[in-house]
Amino acid sequence: MRTLNTTVLLVLVLIALLLLSGCASLFYTFGEGEKNKVYIGTRYDALMAAASLIAGGWKGSCFALPIYCFPFFLIDLPLSMVMDTLLLPYTIPAELDRAEARRKLDDARALGESGDARAVEPLIAYLKDKDEDVRQAAAEALGKLGDARAVEPLIACLKVEEWNVRWAAAEALGKLGDARAVEPLIACLKVEEWNVRWAAAEALGKLGDARAMEPLIACLKDKNESVRRAAVEALDKLGYPRAVEPLIACLKDEDPVVRYAAAEALVKLGDPAVEPLITYLKDEDPVVRYAVADALGAIGDARAVEPLIACLKDEYWRVRESASSALGAIGDARAFEPLIACLKDEDADVRRAAAKALNKLGKPTVEPKK
Repeated sequence: MRTLNTTVLLVLVLIALLLLSGCASLFYTFGEGEKNKVYIGTRYDALMAAASLIAGGWKGSCFALPIYCFPFFLIDLPLSMVMDTLLLPYTIPAELDRAEARRKLDDARALGESGDARAVEPLIAYLKDKDEDVRQAAAEALGKLGDARAVEPLIACLKVEEWNVRWAAAEALGKLGDARAVEPLIACLKVEEWNVRWAAAEALGKLGDARAMEPLIACLKDKNESVRRAAVEALDKLGYPRAVEPLIACLKDEDPVVRYAAAEALVKLGDPAVEPLITYLKDEDPVVRYAVADALGAIGDARAVEPLIACLKDEYWRVRESASSALGAIGDARAFEPLIACLKDEDADVRRAAAKALNKLGKPTVEPKK
């Protein structure tokens, strides 16, 4: 009976080994990661066996493996060698293809740096290469060359499966500045990959076409902060008053960089933004109120003086501070007496801002209350 049990156990172990045989080879040949490399499974097993033997138990090392992993990698090593050898008819051509792709990749980058118009046609041909990295490099290179012949081929690249190629094509089209790309780029604002949406929004800002206004405004509610930021910056470049209200709404964005970009865009819009901004000095959110006060101060329009004076009595100290600074920036004498009163404010930052504002007004004043 004992002999039978031992035989069964050995058979089970043998079956397990056969099932596991060359698992590293199969995974790294057909799975994710460094695909199709010659003897990749053997190299992986050897590396992991050495790591578990040498670094096992070494706390704090990112490469540390438990020492008991060593036998498993050691057992799999010869099996991986057999499997890798059987896979050579598949991996050798793949390795050669990879070497050819590396050559094309270097060529594409060099052609992009050359600045030579003769490089356009070869790069357009590379946009159809089977290697996605080559196609990406070709799109980037065509963006650098700035030749209109690349517009239609790059637009075609906006529909390929690989997101990195679409991203590179969108960036390149933004650099080329051709209006033919506007509608295809607008379509890219709705794709799943945020990288592509971000690149499309940036490109549309560079193109400066009014057709992108409403789609970019819709992007201000994108779930990704980088896309929202790109949309704000694009609307800033377009410079249309229609964007004022949506940009003011962005002053409530959870991302501080988006809020800052929105405020900067509103300042650049200038006169058309003043009246809408004034209405938001009464917003329920104090963050919006002080951001609006800062923007009005930067714009410097006298229409904001009386509303900003009213903000000197806001319940939130940061709003009072921003209003004081804004009134100093505008430089209107109507703010003198209200700012004098702010020298007695309960908050030290407000008192300091009022004193600086009074100095800008050119009126003699006293040191703020400590």
